[in-house]
Amino acid sequence: LIFLIPPLSYSLTLLPKSIQTLKVVVTLIVLFMIYSYSRLLINNFESSWPNSGNVMAFLKPLVSEKDTFLTSEGQVSNLALPQIPDENFYSFWDFDYKGESGTEAYKWAIRDGYFTYIFLNKNLDDDLAETIMAEASLTYETLYTDESFLVLKHKPLPG
Repeated sequence: LIFLIPPLSYSLTLLPKSIQTLKVVVTLIVLFMIYSYSRLLINNFESSWPNSGNVMAFLKPLVSEKDTFLTSEGQVSNLALPQIPDENFYSFWDFDYKGESGTEAYKWAIRDGYFTYIFLNKNLDDDLAETIMAEASLTYETLYTDESFLVLKHKPLPG
């Protein structure tokens, strides 16, 4: 819709000066239509992801710079938890652990308690997320849960 502005502007300049008021009215109507449509798209876009503000506010006082974090939310976690160095964040995209990569690397890292925290978006329909949940059920405990997010923390070894 925004791409119609240049041709419309050119077309309006071709109209005689005697209908200047019509030019202004047409321009304002088109701009209003573009604004309304854009606003609708922005509102849909802004609400298409769950808001992680509450879970991040919960985690912020608990985490420290030595913690490692497996997160389904990528850079959102990095930005919300600045006390954790970037190299301590791991996402679902690329991970190597003890010579393994992909799903096997995540399985072994979780079994070994490599991640202090695991932060998952519950709305993910992903095989890796299911694998992570299955592996974490033995060595991690639920620290936080709501309708959109789950945070697990590694259980300390007994003794």
